[in-house]
Amino acid sequence: MIDIVIFVEDKNDVVFVRDFILKNYCNSDIACSKYVTEKEYEIIVGAIKVLIADTNKGNTEEEKTGGWAKIKGQINSNFFIKQINENENIKFITLFDADEDKTDNITKKETDINNWLSDKKYKIDRFYLPFNNSESHNLEQLLELSFNKSILECWNAFMSCMVKDGNNEAEEPKSKKGKIIIYKDIYSSLKNNKNEYLSEMWNLDVQTNENLKPLKQFLDQYLN
Repeated sequence: MIDIVIFVEDKNDVVFVRDFILKNYCNSDIACSKYVTEKEYEIIVGAIKVLIADTNKGNTEEEKTGGWAKIKGQINSNFFIKQINENENIKFITLFDADEDKTDNITKKETDINNWLSDKKYKIDRFYLPFNNSESHNLEQLLELSFNKSILECWNAFMSCMVKDGNNEAEEPKSKKGKIIIYKDIYSSLKNNKNEYLSEMWNLDVQTNENLKPLKQFLDQYLN
């Protein structure tokens, strides 16, 4: 019987949240996690059984685009009904990108999700990555702040060379994804293919990474 369902926006987010929980609630013991599908993992935290799932869970390959809005379909799915029938005390949680730099920001998401839940007897607790506030953008912002190796000096030099030195056709990318991809490639020798975010590439320890504390404090309500 599942006690908590955590929905995230895609399968990459599933992996991050899985490893974050393993690091901070299971002492990095990977034996606590169980592969279900590429979009789902189960984790045992003490006596609590947690399912982490992509919002795209259960969709066909033709419908594989994920994202926060997919929660609307999940709310009305057989999966939700089944979980509630099996455990009337089950908790549903979403960990979505805040996207405060976009139109689909926290206010937009909250309005839509509340409307989708208006005729339901259950609720969904929400946290918006990375900080649950107006300074929040997305998971990539948090990943950059969790680099365990410094690339800032080299990255700034690269940007200066490519963008600032007379190249009027180039502009610095707003997305963090490029930097993260380069970081992963550079330190690929440290990568743990099974639990990537538990490797030496990343610092997911809230004791030494202050940026993770808002997420940890939110999850403490359910996992402590």
